[in-house]
Amino acid sequence: MAEEDEDPLTPPDPEQGPSKLDKVLMQYVKEKDEQDCSWEEGLDMKSQGKEDSASEEGHAAGTVQDVRRKRSKRKKRKASTSIDKSKGLDLFADSFANDAKSAVRTFLTRYVARQLTREDYWCECQEVEAGKFIAKLHAPCYRERVTYDGNICDSQKEAEKSAAETFRNDTEAQESAAALPASLSSIRYATKADKAKMSILRTHGRFLRDESWHLYNLQRDEGCKMQVWDGA
Repeated sequence: MAEEDEDPLTPPDPEQGPSKLDKVLMQYVKEKDEQDCSWEEGLDMKSQGKEDSASEEGHAAGTVQDVRRKRSKRKKRKASTSIDKSKGLDLFADSFANDAKSAVRTFLTRYVARQLTREDYWCECQEVEAGKFIAKLHAPCYRERVTYDGNICDSQKEAEKSAAETFRNDTEAQESAAALPASLSSIRYATKADKAKMSILRTHGRFLRDESWHLYNLQRDEGCKMQVWDGA
């Protein structure tokens, strides 16, 4: 006689162990738990990936902003340094070591803030004896009633250099040179680098060129023009 099949709905006998249905259910639950764990791990990894990505993006954005701030500060610092360096003029700088005429021309050009003309300064040279010359420097754009006499030299060219040397050895000329305003180009660069100021200028319809000239003239009025008294 064949054995009867086990009824899957009959409660299991503890002594006989789990039934077939229990085994199937246990296997299903085990596989389900493994799938759930795998899915949760994947979700956690995905979430962590998003957080890491967001963190990296935030860090990258912060880095870009930091770089921009540093560049802005560096640009302003550079502009400020450029203005400070271009203030004043040393008439005995290395670039003018053996060229007093260039020192005088550079000083007068910056003093009047434009290209010089023949009426601004000139040398009056004359031959005092055979092969001997003396020059007198006139600079009415700087001091109208003052002339600078050079020494007697063997050539007209050397006589002009001597007169220029007399000019740059003049105490008042040295003080005026030291008080020269910053160069117009450095003022323009610094103004352009100041975004807040540029925004205000645009709002009021002012141009960079006009503002640069305004700042230049303010420095000029407070500086070298106050150093010279063209009196008797």
